[in-house]
Amino acid sequence: MKKIGIMTDSHSGILSEEAQRLGIKVLPMPFYIGEKVYREGVDLSRDEFYDMLRKGVDVSTSQPSPTEVMDMWKEMLKEYEEIVYIPLSSALSGSCMTAEAMANEDEFAGKVFVVDNGRVATPMHRSVLDAVEMVKEGYSVVEIKKILEETREKMTIYIEHQHTEISQKRRKSQLCDSFGSRCPEYQTCYAFQHRKA
Repeated sequence: MKKIGIMTDSHSGILSEEAQRLGIKVLPMPFYIGEKVYREGVDLSRDEFYDMLRKGVDVSTSQPSPTEVMDMWKEMLKEYEEIVYIPLSSALSGSCMTAEAMANEDEFAGKVFVVDNGRVATPMHRSVLDAVEMVKEGYSVVEIKKILEETREKMTIYIEHQHTEISQKRRKSQLCDSFGSRCPEYQTCYAFQHRKA
């Protein structure tokens, strides 16, 4: 059995192909278009979603059901001893607080560690990549959770038009790790996570 598994939700912007490559699990988040509920990346592609937004369709988000979250935890615990779960920021959704409460239940206590580091989209994506890297480096789940939550204010994001060159030099050092991901529609976001003093 493997030691630590990483789980996040689709608000991180991580699609199934990247999730497979990273060896992590991504919970599809539900949202409503009109009266119909969809799950991100399952019932509707990202391109279809952005197309609907361009057309001015009303979209509202929703929390995943506790059953969906716990079922994914149960499946992961067949493969991993412990789980680091990085959901959408508690400032934006109640799903993080719900997950924290569920992680204290007997079945998951001491096995599932919920990280609330106040992030969504590119910064959340960066946090997941940091967690994956820390697992490889031998950090414990407690250390990973502590680092991610303590560094919630220590991130810099650069957004540039896709047709311009990056003007900010990205320096590899002990202070920051760099990451670039595509942002809709004509921009690239670069998140720099400062992990060490």
